Amino acid sequence: MKNLSKNINLAFASLCLILCCSLSSYAQDSTSTSLTKQELKAQKKAEKKANKEKKKAAKLAEEQAEHDKAVTALVTKSFTLQANQAYDRRGQTINVDASLNFVRVEGDRAVVQLAFPQLVGFNGVGGVTVDGNITNYEIKKNEKTGTTSVTFHVQGPTMMANVTIDLEKDGNWANSSVEGDFSAAELNFRGVLVPNFDSDSYEGTTRY
Repeated sequence: MKNLSKNINLAFASLCLILCCSLSSYAQDSTSTSLTKQELKAQKKAEKKANKEKKKAAKLAEEQAEHDKAVTALVTKSFTLQANQAYDRRGQTINVDASLNFVRVEGDRAVVQLAFPQLVGFNGVGGVTVDGNITNYEIKKNEKTGTTSVTFHVQGPTMMANVTIDLEKDGNWANSSVEGDFSAAELNFRGVLVPNFDSDSYEGTTRY
């Protein structure tokens, strides 16, 4: 009888412990549930804002890295402006193949290529490829706008022109202008400026 009473007391104590744990868990769940309507929305909003700021910071860091690489390429005279747009003096723009349209500098040599794959061109890729030696290579940074500009003159068998390249303050987007010395002809490109070892542009045949 004594053992039975002891067992009953032990079972009762165990049951009370289980109930207390269950009630405690229920209270926590109830509190969490009661907070969901009031705080969950704010919590999600804060998390969304934090993720957005994190992505923004990552994008800015990536753009800064691309910009630094582009500036270094300008300084070392080893870069390619791969154009995905060509435009005239009046701002009329056409989309072009970035692998075939570019301004490239490697040391004291510059290459300018304009190509349309659907056409038959002098260079074997639907356009023209001209090159020449570089003189008067200068780099300037506009502290007010953050733009880095490069100017130089190119002289070769089929090209005598002044070239200007403006690298924007963020990322590696740039605009270029190639003006002939003895004509009103002007070729303008817009695209990304990358070091030559990162370029996937294809140079056609230069004929002269």
